[in-house]
Amino acid sequence: MGGLAYLCLLSFALIFYLERIAILDASFQMFLVLKTNNWAIQVNRFGAFITQIYPLLASKAGLNFVWVSKLYSISFVLFPLGIFLLLGLRLKEKGMALGLILFSILMSRYTFYWIQSELIQGIVYTFLYIGVSRKANRMVNSYWIIGLKFLLLVTIAFCHPLLLFALVFYWLNDSVDNRNGNRVYWGDFLFFICLLIIKQQFFKNWYDSQSYSNLKNFITWFPKYWTMPSNKLFLKTILFDYWIFGLFVLITVASLLYQKFYKKLILLCLFSSAYLFLLNVTYADGADQFYIESMYLLLSFYFIISFVTNVLPLLLGFKWIEPFVAVLFLSCLIQIYARHSTFTKRVDWNKKVLSQAVASKHDKVFISKAQVPKVTVLMDWGISYENWVLSNIIYGRTISVSIEEQPGELEWAINKNKTFVSKFGTWDYSEFPKNYFGFGDTTNYIRLNLN
Repeated sequence: MGGLAYLCLLSFALIFYLERIAILDASFQMFLVLKTNNWAIQVNRFGAFITQIYPLLASKAGLNFVWVSKLYSISFVLFPLGIFLLLGLRLKEKGMALGLILFSILMSRYTFYWIQSELIQGIVYTFLYIGVSRKANRMVNSYWIIGLKFLLLVTIAFCHPLLLFALVFYWLNDSVDNRNGNRVYWGDFLFFICLLIIKQQFFKNWYDSQSYSNLKNFITWFPKYWTMPSNKLFLKTILFDYWIFGLFVLITVASLLYQKFYKKLILLCLFSSAYLFLLNVTYADGADQFYIESMYLLLSFYFIISFVTNVLPLLLGFKWIEPFVAVLFLSCLIQIYARHSTFTKRVDWNKKVLSQAVASKHDKVFISKAQVPKVTVLMDWGISYENWVLSNIIYGRTISVSIEEQPGELEWAINKNKTFVSKFGTWDYSEFPKNYFGFGDTTNYIRLNLN
């Protein structure tokens, strides 16, 4: 059943590949992969190599732009699907395999289309670590699997800082009634802390430092944390976007109470409430839902782990469990499909910009920020890379589109007739491989007024 759910996600990833690739980070990273013919690891989050390998190999094989884009889109489904199969078939951890597919659909709505989140990829690695760790606990003196376990911890450490909370929750949840597990997990915990210290000392990056600066909100909003806009936004999204997750939470909590697993329930409540508080304070004024959802997904991880380890064994004795899971999967998939409209509108707006650029007979245009509808575009820093994707797919050549934040800001670039101008850099045409960067227009840039 989980395999069928992933097949549905694969079909969505192909159908909506433009929505998933012509957006912000995904378009930017594919731009760098194809420009450099190499990995494009951002802010030392090396776990992303697993999805970047698809466009990299596709480009080396000489596949056309459309297929490179489609492969990049489905890579973000093939990765968890591969781990799902490994957990269920090789490691015999069917509970964790179920947990992974639940993680992929239970609370994922907008993040299915905003694909490039190393936190999400890191949680997939975490499920594999859990499966390998449980396998290692059943095997004596199996050095290869112990080595794999520690290799996975290294990968997780270089995915996202918040994954420490995921690991600690799993370790504590599994150790409540398992004293032998305490000794094993202490070693894993200390090793992971050492990795984080090494990362902070030698691989520090601006992005994580910027995120840590948001912790000042603990002082700014003290003591009136309940008045933060982020709390209201979360309640609204639970009611309208994540109501299935809300029902899942109620089932999990009720089952823990029924079985009198009070310690595990307290642990679950402490972790989920503390994490939600941390997240809502950090983003006290709210954030774009597609972005903040990637953070909320870690909240679902706590309940999923508790469900598959503490609740699922109880429910397996009931005949209605399979129909229940089928309805749950179908409901989540419908919810994911329905969110495509938000991202299809972004693609359509970019297509409109491209069509007007073509009508102006110029392949290099600047547009003012005032012409960019925030409700539709959400974030605009990736416009140049998104239109690079779309123009190559639709017109077979690169049409350069950049945004002027302030009037006259890009005046210096008007005469750069052989230069690609974007938010994060300018490059001469000679720096690009011709097969994925079709620069043919050598006229100057113009300012385009959209109709």
